[in-house]
Amino acid sequence: MHSIKFSNWEEFKSDLVKTLLTSSGRLSIQDFLFRGQADSKWKLYSSFDRIEKDKSKYDLLLETFTNVCQTYNFNEDLFSKNDSQLVGAFAQHYGLPTRLLDWTTSPYFAAFFAFASAVSIKGKVCTVWAINKESEALKRHKGLKFISLSTNKYNYRMKNQLGHFTLSEHTEDSIDEFDTSLVKATSIDDLLWKVDINYTNPREVLSDLEIMGITHSFAYPDIEGYIEEAIYKTGLKR
Repeated sequence: MHSIKFSNWEEFKSDLVKTLLTSSGRLSIQDFLFRGQADSKWKLYSSFDRIEKDKSKYDLLLETFTNVCQTYNFNEDLFSKNDSQLVGAFAQHYGLPTRLLDWTTSPYFAAFFAFASAVSIKGKVCTVWAINKESEALKRHKGLKFISLSTNKYNYRMKNQLGHFTLSEHTEDSIDEFDTSLVKATSIDDLLWKVDINYTNPREVLSDLEIMGITHSFAYPDIEGYIEEAIYKTGLKR
């Protein structure tokens, strides 16, 4: 895993692309996906791996969820596709633990998710993770899949967020732990970059992102997103 540190938001905006491409040797920022986290100490856990050690239960969970939904004739079109990744991506946004981890093609959307969460915690450093879709180490060793769903009609949040997923098929609990094993197995360190951003006031960053059109209501274009934006703009504390 590689580490990049920026002393402030302005430095991140101006230098991220050049720094990441120089560090990785890649020619295009499109080779990467990004994920934002409010605390630089947090690992890259999927919601399932965070709570369950027995990975075999994942397929059972998806099967049980599908059966329950079909019993009540919920969203029959979605479940008729017989696509567990599509079902998992849809259900994850409503609280189902999955082995899918959300990423976006935009480092600015990733930053939004990090700083939006940072409003409610006392911290000084947010992290934007960058993962290389063209990793040679991953091609040789496997253990992690990149998922780009062919349709977004069931998942309008993912469409607005420029969303993609990784699907963990490794035995480690987090992707950063898997990356450590991957480097040892292949002697190639070209999968993960941890980009830390120092800040003093996350609301200043979010105001800048709002000018770019990135808000709670755009990221979550439904009643939940509108509620979150109202709470944020009112200044209520969680």
